[in-house]
Amino acid sequence: MQALRSPFGVFFVFCLASLAPMPGNAKGATVQVSISGPGMQAPIHTTDPAAIAPNAWGGNFALLDAGPVPEPDRNLPRYQIHLWVDLGDSVEVKYSVLLVTEPSSGKAFAYLPGPHDRWYANNVYTIIRGSEGRWFRANERWAKAIHEIIRRQRQP
Repeated sequence: MQALRSPFGVFFVFCLASLAPMPGNAKGATVQVSISGPGMQAPIHTTDPAAIAPNAWGGNFALLDAGPVPEPDRNLPRYQIHLWVDLGDSVEVKYSVLLVTEPSSGKAFAYLPGPHDRWYANNVYTIIRGSEGRWFRANERWAKAIHEIIRRQRQP
């Protein structure tokens, strides 16, 4: 306890506390998703509860624990998805992925941008997963919600 009485001890404890991980909700909730891709004149912005359910830090937009999968057919439409997070004093894009769905199987895939991709720096500034630059199966419920929003937007 003597060490905590010195200025160095107090500083050391402060530094340790600042390194402790914050719970996911303390880092901000996803409050909006923007979607852009082929055939869209402008991005779609949505606050649909199923679309904003994933958390940038939790990664629940993809089945990361199941491991990476092969890249889907490059001819399939790829949608850029941005997760907008409420940081208290601002709302910012904190994570971005590509979303692809194979029409024949209905399987959806999410790509976490790698070092040579546009959104990589923003993503790893938010969280380094060690899975960057790889494809994963997408969270099925989330992918269906995103595609339903795209479908509704394209209807006259």
